[in-house]
Amino acid sequence: MEYKCALCDKDLVDPKKSTTGLIAHEFNDKYYCNECIEAVQFADMVSQPKIIKEKKIVEKKENIPPSSLSSISYRCVNCKNQTCGNKCTNCGTPSPLMSKKKKI
Repeated sequence: MEYKCALCDKDLVDPKKSTTGLIAHEFNDKYYCNECIEAVQFADMVSQPKIIKEKKIVEKKENIPPSSLSSISYRCVNCKNQTCGNKCTNCGTPSPLMSKKKKI
């Protein structure tokens, strides 16, 4: 039985028979010659979507209470008490650590 290449229409022979000629290669229920089968398989391989399994690293954020966070404490300039934050908790004087120099 003779076959025809689905792309180039060359005459092909059944690979089970021991006759000479271009051997028919079957791919997706169609027959192709040696050159065309490589092109068809490559096109099929390229057209398939790539399935990549990525391992997602999930970082767990711990809820840390604000009291356990390290904070910079300073001694207030006016009342001389130990405090932290933007303002003194006792007298409300702004922190000297938060002061900015004015741009000229």
